[in-house]
Amino acid sequence: MSSNAIRAIRRKKSTLSEVRVAVLGGPSVGKSALTVRFLTKRYIGEYDHQSENRYKHEGLVDGEPVLFEILDTCPKPADGDSAEFSAASWADGVLLAYSITDRSSFDHARKTRQKVYEKCLALSEPRPLPPIILVGNKSDMIHLRQVSTEEGEILAKDWDCWFREVAAAEQVTQVAEAFHEVVREVWTARRQQQRHGRSGNLLAAAAAATASASSPALNTSISSSCLLASPSFPPSGALPGQGRAPSPVCPPPSTSSLLGRVLGARAYARGKSDSALPKD
Repeated sequence: MSSNAIRAIRRKKSTLSEVRVAVLGGPSVGKSALTVRFLTKRYIGEYDHQSENRYKHEGLVDGEPVLFEILDTCPKPADGDSAEFSAASWADGVLLAYSITDRSSFDHARKTRQKVYEKCLALSEPRPLPPIILVGNKSDMIHLRQVSTEEGEILAKDWDCWFREVAAAEQVTQVAEAFHEVVREVWTARRQQQRHGRSGNLLAAAAAATASASSPALNTSISSSCLLASPSFPPSGALPGQGRAPSPVCPPPSTSSLLGRVLGARAYARGKSDSALPKD
């Protein structure tokens, strides 16, 4: 990393965004090669680790400082699906890899995503699937190809996710772009959760106002209070592409009823759409 990039990270330390990334995939698809290529820009062809490895790395994504925490998984047959589900549950986003030279690894990726999705729904408190991107590794080994580019594109379209074929052995920028895309997907998911949370707060306030409209004493007691408070997310600072978090929305003093104040309040000021976010 250049000295200018390091200085930029230090200047923006207060807005550092933390993102946890799990690298999933079948055996020998190049998970460690992809991870190490991203972290060090070096390529190491052979790995013989028997357990998962976790790394921390600071970098810039679209000019914003990010603290990556990357989990390089090492699934074992005895673990079944539990290890990959635990990794996906821990992560903010997932890089799911397969090898274009191994048909079984492509099937493994497809089944892994489906099983993680089913387990997320089966929890006592169901949660959404973490953002996932699909990466076909070893694209330099065309003579051994077993999975076509079109198959990867079709699967990614079914999942509505980002897809790219890369070669950890030869490419640096393309591999880094894959990890950066995980961060962008996580940022998009966080913004959506933030918006949904604000919408839920507004609906709840409206329902409470309707229920208490017949109570003059209650209306008087809360006439000077704020109706909504913006959520303090993320805890590590403002989201990239966004300014300071909106101030709590207070009712205008001229309105006569609590319900009118609720319906007249704005939960947030809509910013740029996700499609307008800068891309590398």
